[in-house]
Amino acid sequence: MSQVSNRRRLVMIALAAFLGVSAASERVIAQTRQMRSRVPARVFVTDSFPYPGNAVVLRRRDTSPQDVILMRSGAAQASDLSEAVRTLLEIRAVAGDSAAVDGMFRSRSTSATRTHTLLPWAERVLRDASAQKPDRVDHVGHGRSITIWLPATQNP
Repeated sequence: MSQVSNRRRLVMIALAAFLGVSAASERVIAQTRQMRSRVPARVFVTDSFPYPGNAVVLRRRDTSPQDVILMRSGAAQASDLSEAVRTLLEIRAVAGDSAAVDGMFRSRSTSATRTHTLLPWAERVLRDASAQKPDRVDHVGHGRSITIWLPATQNP
């Protein structure tokens, strides 16, 4: 009777260990899926903005971060960031989440004829980016920046 009891106990311990590992594995898999469902982009606010308009999207193949939304300090508004994010999402939908080649894309203007809704978090992101300590982003320059996480596309 004690051998059956010991076997039963061992089987229960093994089963509990297996289920515990299985549950932990599921959590890791879920976290990995969630990480892959978001792709980072850097919002970079700078005084040295050599482009027309208030926002430009940079895609960089071999430099991290790959996607940078470059904005003119003092002139950029939440509407400019909203349009730049939409531009980046459209680019990613066509070309994928990872840049295959370097490129620069002008964001559409935020004229009165455009009726896109502002992203609800755009103003806060600009405020948070402007409040950061000055830093340097490779191949972009000095300014203040913050990383945002955007939805991944179905393209690799």
